[in-house]
Amino acid sequence: MIFLLKSNITIALMKTTNLSLVLTGVALLHGVSLCQPASAQTVEGLVVNVADGDTVQVTSAGKLLRVRLACIDAPEMGQKPYGKNAANYLTQLLPPNTPVTLQLVDTDRLNRSVALVYQGKRLINLAMVGAGQAVVYPKYLNRCPQQKTSLLRAEATAKQNRLGFWNQPNPGMPWDYRHGRGK
Repeated sequence: MIFLLKSNITIALMKTTNLSLVLTGVALLHGVSLCQPASAQTVEGLVVNVADGDTVQVTSAGKLLRVRLACIDAPEMGQKPYGKNAANYLTQLLPPNTPVTLQLVDTDRLNRSVALVYQGKRLINLAMVGAGQAVVYPKYLNRCPQQKTSLLRAEATAKQNRLGFWNQPNPGMPWDYRHGRGK
């Protein structure tokens, strides 16, 4: 095996004449992925209910999934009135029995599926941020590399237009609120 290191990424290439393996290694060295990560999975389901501004319950193949919207964070219910507003807005976007497609990206510490949630071609995560009902979650933005730019642009526009959560003098970020550092 040959180990290559660039930008804190280690790649192992087996000595082989297999051109695809070599090309994969070269692509990875340049930060290009030739396929989705093994953890990426798509699931179809129906919305059961909305728990809060960034969590929904979905049934799929006879199983109930708790789904955390990836790469965003909505105000907590205690961040009045913004937490309740976010939950209400998400309920408007995803009423019960709405068909959704989940692009699973992870499982969180609460054992929720973390996903990009699509209703048709509409990315709900992006809709929440664009309406000012959620913010981009920088700590986990790496889970959504293809959506990063659009999420950040949507947040900047919502902030500039003082939509939803941004319509307050000094918004306390949801992660700060959860850790007792917010308002």
